[in-house]
Amino acid sequence: MLKELSKEGRDTLLQRAADELGRTTGYADFTEAANKRNLGSPRTLLNAFETYNGGVTAEEAVSAAIQNYAPEYADLAWTVCYGFWNMPSKRGGQDMPSVREQLQKLDTSLKKKQQPDDPDGTVSDEDTVGRPEAARAIRAVVGAFLKGMQLTQGQPVAKYCLQVLATWVPANPGDAALEYPLTLAALEEICRLRAVKK
Repeated sequence: MLKELSKEGRDTLLQRAADELGRTTGYADFTEAANKRNLGSPRTLLNAFETYNGGVTAEEAVSAAIQNYAPEYADLAWTVCYGFWNMPSKRGGQDMPSVREQLQKLDTSLKKKQQPDDPDGTVSDEDTVGRPEAARAIRAVVGAFLKGMQLTQGQPVAKYCLQVLATWVPANPGDAALEYPLTLAALEEICRLRAVKK
C-alpha cells in the first residue's frame, strides 16, 4: 500500500503530473482544493488531476475523486478516449484493460452492491449504486476527457464523440432505466468513431 502524501508530497507529485500531461497553465486552484480536502492517496490525486486537466473545475475533480468509484471511472474515461473497445492498451507503463472489459467489471460491481448485506434480506440506500447515477458519472468524466482532447490537442473527432455522449441518452426522466445501457452503447460508438477518424 502506498503511503499517504504530505502537502509537500502532493506538490511534488502534481508538478510531475503537470509536466507529464504537458500542462502549460497554472493549477493553484487544484492544489488548494486538494490540500483543503487533504487528498493523500497518490492514485486518487492523480486521477483527480487528470480529470481537472480535462476541463472539470478543481473542486468538482477533487470531490469526484473522493467518491469510492471515481478511480474506476477515470481509468474507464481514459481508455474510452485513448484506448480500445476490445483490446487492452498501455497508459504510461501500466496495462489498461479494454473498455468492454472495464464495463463488464463495473457491471458486476454494481450488481454486487445491490446484494443485501442485512441478514433479513433488505436492501438499504447505502447498499445500492443506481445504474442511472453511475451512467451520469461516467458521462461526466468521459465528457471532461473529450473536452480536454478537443481543447488541448485539437482533435476534431472529440466534438463528434461529445455529440454522441449527449444525444444517445434519453432526456425524459421516465426513461431512466435506459440511461445505463444507452451510455454503454454511446461509449462503444465513441471508440468506433475514434478508430475510424484516426
